[in-house]
Parts: sequence; C-alpha cells; structure tokens
Amino acid sequence: MAKIPIMGRFGLLAQLVEQLTLNQRVVGSIPSQPTK
Repeated sequence: MAKIPIMGRFGLLAQLVEQLTLNQRVVGSIPSQPTK
C-alpha cells in the first residue's frame, strides 16, 4: 500500500471532473437567483 495505482488516480480525477461538469450544468439549467 505504498503507491496509488495510476488508474486509481485517473479515476479520482475523472470523478472530480464529472462532479464539476454536472454542477455547472445544474447551475446553468436552474437559475439560482429569481429574476425580478
């Protein structure tokens, strides 16, 4: 358990990227502030 597998690192990065993109999509589709 000394080194983290390269694929494992890419997996974590992929999850982070997916979360960021999904969050951006949600924020873009749903207005956070009501339009007056």
